[in-house]
Amino acid sequence: MSEVNARFDEALEDTPDLLVLDLREVTFLDSSGLRMLLRLDERQRSAGKKLAVVRGGRRVARVLELTGADERLTIVDDPAQL
Repeated sequence: MSEVNARFDEALEDTPDLLVLDLREVTFLDSSGLRMLLRLDERQRSAGKKLAVVRGGRRVARVLELTGADERLTIVDDPAQL
């Protein structure tokens, strides 16, 4: 997972004010993926920016619900809602 984190860090050096992460094609989310989402959200917030997450499949949504991450993250059903 450290390679993914390194690539995120590199890609996010000059992030826009609103970063949209689309999870519609994601079928599985474990604790590492959840940690990465929360870390990304914290990074955006600390920079005065925003992260929006497009809701993924039922399994992904369930992980976010069970952990309370759905209350912390900005989650939308469709990117057009932004």
